[in-house]
Amino acid sequence: MAEDRADDAARYGTEAELAAFQEREANGEFAIRSAPASPGGKKGKRASRRLSQLSNALISKRASYASIASVASGAPGATRPAQPPVDMEDLDSTALDDFFDFLSMSPTCTPTKMAALPFLARAMVADVEPCLTFTPETTRQCPVKKLVEAMLSAEVAVETYVPGSLPPRSGSVASVASNKSADAHTAAPKQGGGFFSSFMKKNTAPSPSTSAAAPPPPPPPTKCTLCGVHPDMPYVLRSPSVGAFPMCRFCRDRVVAACDFMAFARNLRAGHYNGQNMVTVWVESVVLRSRMLHARLGSLAVLEQPVAGVPAAAGGGRPTPAA
Repeated sequence: MAEDRADDAARYGTEAELAAFQEREANGEFAIRSAPASPGGKKGKRASRRLSQLSNALISKRASYASIASVASGAPGATRPAQPPVDMEDLDSTALDDFFDFLSMSPTCTPTKMAALPFLARAMVADVEPCLTFTPETTRQCPVKKLVEAMLSAEVAVETYVPGSLPPRSGSVASVASNKSADAHTAAPKQGGGFFSSFMKKNTAPSPSTSAAAPPPPPPPTKCTLCGVHPDMPYVLRSPSVGAFPMCRFCRDRVVAACDFMAFARNLRAGHYNGQNMVTVWVESVVLRSRMLHARLGSLAVLEQPVAGVPAAAGGGRPTPAA
């Protein structure tokens, strides 16, 4: 018995913390409250399913308490200030319903239908799209909807920008399309293609009977092509659907924060979180959404410290682009 208590103390904290937890457990604080009787229908089934899923998630309540209490109590490795454990009654039941519905429905959905599920749709409207909205000019050249669709398909990359390495890949997409056209006299390059391909909109495909020189490349940008403010552009956003945009580190943080959340949604759909505590996974989604808010404010460094129980890409440190 003493060995079991010592093992519990090592896993869940000090003897005092373990005793406090056991007292709360004995008082029924961790018991799931039954929902009032429902006449049935969609709402009744939804509530029943939610209670069942919450029950499964809280079967391992000690492990859940340990992951939260280690942060709240200032245990070794914890970086957040002391705060009480999460009470399930303090969480929005509608938001949890949407999250659990996403877990059960997304594996059978296409990426387009997945984006229409309430959990992801609300996050996109509230966090993802605002995080990727910069200036009116940027929105015209890099439509937010197209960028989000590219993230859903894992077709966005953030790379180190080397001046002189562009025009980008997408700038060549237009020329390839015109070369494959059946009539070179009428073929016209596609519009869009990022900052460096905007100059091509005024040009038409050259006739095969002429040897007109290719238009000169545009001068390199002097300011971030997304926000138009910062002169330093150590990164570049690349995507086949929108083109390439050299950007500052603050815009890079915004793009990476959005990529991380969309990668999280794709991983949920793929079942990579199966078998994990769903309350912990829910907390991870909240952390990822808060990163987008801080990135929009230019203060992502506030969340740079790692968070116990959350992967580095979601809880701390500069994450590797998960596109």
